[in-house]
Amino acid sequence: MKLRERLSKREASGALTLICVIVFIQTLIFLFNKEVKEPSPPGGEVSVTLKEEPKIENRNPGVTKKSISNQTDQNQITTGTKELPKLFSFDPNIVTQEELVKLGLTIGQASVVVKYRERGGVFRKREDFKRIYVLPDGFYERVREYIEIEEIKEEQIVNREKLAINEDIKIDLNSADSLQLLSLPGIGPYYAGKIVEFRNRTGGFAYPSQIMDIKGIDSERFNMTSRFIYTDTLKIKKKNLETISFEELSANPYVGSYLARAIIRFRENTHPEMTNLALLLVNNIIKPELLKILNYYFH
Repeated sequence: MKLRERLSKREASGALTLICVIVFIQTLIFLFNKEVKEPSPPGGEVSVTLKEEPKIENRNPGVTKKSISNQTDQNQITTGTKELPKLFSFDPNIVTQEELVKLGLTIGQASVVVKYRERGGVFRKREDFKRIYVLPDGFYERVREYIEIEEIKEEQIVNREKLAINEDIKIDLNSADSLQLLSLPGIGPYYAGKIVEFRNRTGGFAYPSQIMDIKGIDSERFNMTSRFIYTDTLKIKKKNLETISFEELSANPYVGSYLARAIIRFRENTHPEMTNLALLLVNNIIKPELLKILNYYFH
């Protein structure tokens, strides 16, 4: 009986010790896990560690990561490659600043070429174009085969140099011959011929800027020549609407064949001596803005 009581006390003591050990171990485990676990930020927000790459939603299932990478590389190649300008034939003696820019020069570089001509500079052969010191590396070699210089006579060069030295020299567009026109900066044989042709068709020039009505002569080319030209309106050859033929009338670029027929028809249906610009305006055959220019050429 005493032995059984001793055993019961030992068993109770052992059980109590075991329970204490288990409780102690569980307490250690609980405390250890609490220290290792990262606490959630306040407000219930979910934190993202810096090492984690955020996932980007691909809304286009056909675009893979590889295709995006290839597109990026392609964009870099496209951005880094400068498209070469298209080349075309040009004469450095008459080419405009705008055309030089299209060939690949900057505005500043192109203006140097224009100013060189305005000071009397002339390009006699292709190699002369290399004298322009601002040309970028390789530019001349790239355009060399596109340079076409029209033959310039020595007298034209002398006249052009005179204009550059003395800006008081003026050329009358209504009496200048082709050789005099060729001395103007920006005017080569082609445009000299066009100016004479326009003058013959109209009867003359009413004002200097009227040469811009000739196809190909823009404001830039006009500005190159404007200080060297003037127009003597007394030399304009006016034509009589009462007797002018259809061919002569339609040849005027401000009239043309359609309006010429209307004027001839009006003249045939009235007395020829009553055909004048005022009556054409009253009868709505011509418009007020056209009357202003036609006053220079018809009476």
